[in-house]
Amino acid sequence: MMRAARLPVVLQERMGAVGVLLYYLAAGNLALSLTAGTCTQGDADRLWGGLLSLLLFAAALVFILRATRPTPAAKALLPLLPLLGWATLFTVRFLAGYWWWNATACDVLEGTHGHFADGREHILTLLWAVLTIVAWSGIVIVSLRCLRERMVTLE
Repeated sequence: MMRAARLPVVLQERMGAVGVLLYYLAAGNLALSLTAGTCTQGDADRLWGGLLSLLLFAAALVFILRATRPTPAAKALLPLLPLLGWATLFTVRFLAGYWWWNATACDVLEGTHGHFADGREHILTLLWAVLTIVAWSGIVIVSLRCLRERMVTLE
């Protein structure tokens, strides 16, 4: 039976750093997606930036899962928590606004009423829901790995 190829030790030690870098890139793009745009005539195309953030968060998740030392990665991700909280609040407002109160994407983004519908709100709400779940999954996983590592050292 063949064994899976192992990565060199140098690459294994850098997995956490690459994951953190990808998390920061994804979070930066997330902030731009929520702030850079005008919603002219109901155009909410800036929310499609969440697709790039989703891909970056998913890639970061893979690297964080393979990190040999999760504690430095977790400490490096702490400054992103307020930004992820802000994006989570937007996602909840967007989901509730669109699915329950028939608000448009621009109504939720701009905090006003009366914008034209983009027509793709149903896809964008699902994209941002998945994006939020994947972003927080990485934070939860690295936190649990830190706790497990801490419990092992206490024994």
